[in-house]
Amino acid sequence: MIRKVLSKLPDSGAMGRSMNYALKKAALVGGSEVKFEGTSIKDYVKLGVKKCDQVNNKYESSTGRNQEVKGLHEMISFDATDKITPEKAAELALGVWRDVLDIDKHRHR
Repeated sequence: MIRKVLSKLPDSGAMGRSMNYALKKAALVGGSEVKFEGTSIKDYVKLGVKKCDQVNNKYESSTGRNQEVKGLHEMISFDATDKITPEKAAELALGVWRDVLDIDKHRHR
């Protein structure tokens, strides 16, 4: 298993571009907010960016500090010889992110 930060996202524009890119390349398996039935990927991304902005703005207002990085685009990959199903890969990746990034306390998609 390889875990790699692909990019550090400095603003909401970068977050939206990253989410659009990832959703074109990968299956949507979940996050801290669900994608409602009938919601387009475009609307899902807009909502994700809005929610991230709300959280970051609340943090910055309460601390008086600007965050240099608003979000991360990470990837976890497996070797083809591992013969891991997409469901198992998602389970393992979420386990790593729960341990390392404490994602249950952060918004994630």
